Amino acid sequence: MQEGARTRSHAGSVGLCLRLLAGGADIARIDTPARSQYMQPVNPIPEVPGDRAGATRRRRLGLRVVAWLVGSLLVLVSATLLAEWAGWPFLRVPLQQQIQKRVQAPVSLQAPFRLQLLWRPSLAVGQVQMGAAPGVGVDRLLDAEALLVRWRWGDLWSHEPGQPWLLREISARRLQANLVRLADGRSSWSAVPSAPKTAADAAAPDELPLRVALLRLGDGDILYRDAYTAVDVQVRLQGEELEGGASRIEAQAKGNWRNRPLFLRATAGGGTALLDDGEVVPLALQGRMGDTEFRFSGVAADLLSARALRGSILVLGPSLAAVGDVLGVTLPSTPSFRLAAAITHDAGLWTVLTTQARIGGSRLQADLNFDTRSARALLSGRLGGELLRLKDLGPAIGGAPPTDTPALSTVLDEGEVPNKSRAPLRAAPGRPGRVLPDRSFDLRALNAMDADVQVAIATLDLGDDAVIAPLRGLATHLTLRSGVLNLAELQAQVAGGQLRGSTSLSTTPASSVARWQADLRFTGVQVEQWLRRLQAQSTPFLSGRMAARLQVQGVGNSTATILANLQGQVAASLGQGTVSHLIVEVAGLDVAQALGVYVRGDDALPINCANVQAHIHQGLLRTRHAVLDTRDSTLRVTGQLNLADESLALRAEVKPKDFSPLSLRTPLVVGGTLAAPEVGVDQRRLLTRVAAALALAAAAPPAALLALLDLGNDTAGAEDPCAAVR
Repeated sequence: MQEGARTRSHAGSVGLCLRLLAGGADIARIDTPARSQYMQPVNPIPEVPGDRAGATRRRRLGLRVVAWLVGSLLVLVSATLLAEWAGWPFLRVPLQQQIQKRVQAPVSLQAPFRLQLLWRPSLAVGQVQMGAAPGVGVDRLLDAEALLVRWRWGDLWSHEPGQPWLLREISARRLQANLVRLADGRSSWSAVPSAPKTAADAAAPDELPLRVALLRLGDGDILYRDAYTAVDVQVRLQGEELEGGASRIEAQAKGNWRNRPLFLRATAGGGTALLDDGEVVPLALQGRMGDTEFRFSGVAADLLSARALRGSILVLGPSLAAVGDVLGVTLPSTPSFRLAAAITHDAGLWTVLTTQARIGGSRLQADLNFDTRSARALLSGRLGGELLRLKDLGPAIGGAPPTDTPALSTVLDEGEVPNKSRAPLRAAPGRPGRVLPDRSFDLRALNAMDADVQVAIATLDLGDDAVIAPLRGLATHLTLRSGVLNLAELQAQVAGGQLRGSTSLSTTPASSVARWQADLRFTGVQVEQWLRRLQAQSTPFLSGRMAARLQVQGVGNSTATILANLQGQVAASLGQGTVSHLIVEVAGLDVAQALGVYVRGDDALPINCANVQAHIHQGLLRTRHAVLDTRDSTLRVTGQLNLADESLALRAEVKPKDFSPLSLRTPLVVGGTLAAPEVGVDQRRLLTRVAAALALAAAAPPAALLALLDLGNDTAGAEDPCAAVR
């Protein structure tokens, strides 16, 4: 029975499967007697009444949850809209506590208080008082009446750590702020000391933590005092609403900026003047920093960081170096200057095109770019002009400033602010009895920036134009790289000839001395035009075309110390030249011939050869060969020039080639110093001749002339003085 039951059960299962696969339809007819028994339709499972009730409950529960969520959302939206309409007054105390916790100082947000978080987010407070961190000498950091702050959520979401926060608008009826930082790093805005990491960080102004697009003020007072940057300035602000919703802010600042007295008056438009979004507004500045006065008129954007600026500027003062200290640019020490230029600034790139540039008596022009966008600032462009006087650069090369600089009119209106601090630039005390400049170079300035400037000066005045001829058409390529200053491709015209060569001055950030080297060549220089005191009324003392080369190098921190350590050599020759006959005879103390030339008139003796060769070691210049030969005489010079103590020890001896009945024939000697040279004769040789003449005169008076006779040198078989230079 069990086996039969299993068989029937199996057959019924197979039939059920086939029926399910057929989707409940009748399957193909099977010719079997049991078909009617085992292939009957299967009855569906009967429903349970409890399951239907559970499904209904679940549906009802879901509907309740949805209704609750929708209701809660509607309540939340309604409450948010109601709070937005009311201005979120209940957030005043929590916000006050959060700000107070962050700045670690008392904070008061006084009614009326209105906060908008939707559409145009903003915060309006009747009065904001924020206490300063303890121990900095001021009670409050901020006190503002009717303060309004607007922002955009997108600006806050895109904010990057370490960058200033961007606000669209700040306005206040009255604003008072005290920004103070002490030498120990404590500040009015933070109880935690924030000392700069390096000296460069201390010298650089701190970036403001906020960038503001629109600033509207009724009036305000701001105290900015920073021990690190040596700034102590009081700023007075006055705002004015104009037609069309525009505004204008006038500011006046007084105090000290980097240890220099500061006075500044500024007028700027409102709107987007404080944010670089493509729009610009008028800006006018005038003021004084130390003894430097300035005036600017133009337009600006992003005023707080001076990111965009365009206009005209006028600057005048006692030295360009003071301007460089303020701007962070390496500029030389100069006499008083007056500079008028068109200036632009765009994201760290400054461009200056001068319309007038007077430095002392020099008249220059410049088209320069100053790029501060990289880690090392770069000055590039062109520098030219009609006249550059070397003595106007005297302070830059260690000398004293000239005393004939023109007076400069004041930039500020008469009676505005008396400039009691103005004083003439004084040279550092020099060495008594010395002429070489000994003022120390500012070697650190050579490592402050880089430069790449093409220089073209029409006239370079090397000194008193009545004494030495200037250089014409001076051109050179000035580069400053990592503390190495090069003047390459140097060329100029001088007295009908040419000057070519190069020179450099190099140092390192840790070095206290500089290394200077020069390689200069002169060709075809008309010596009588170059050294104008060589010219007489009719006959030049010396004439001809000079060729010379100077190859030297030295180390030191001033011009005097570099020359005192100078190494190198110098060579010069004169061709196609003449020399004054009278000068030759006087130099040889040939009395008779000198009187004869004087009576009949001076004439020019053709020069057979003239050559000087000298070497320099440790500042001591010694002649190796110095000769001037004519048909009448041969002049030889020996001796030395000590550049360390500026002493002279030279000896000039003339050997006549012809007969003279009355000649002392005694060498000339030059001693003393460069400041006070002393010219005399060899007293021993002179006394010997005079003693011989007196002795002969005692025996027979006419015989005294025998001691003064000069038969001249026999040139036959004698050494050729020009052989060494041929």
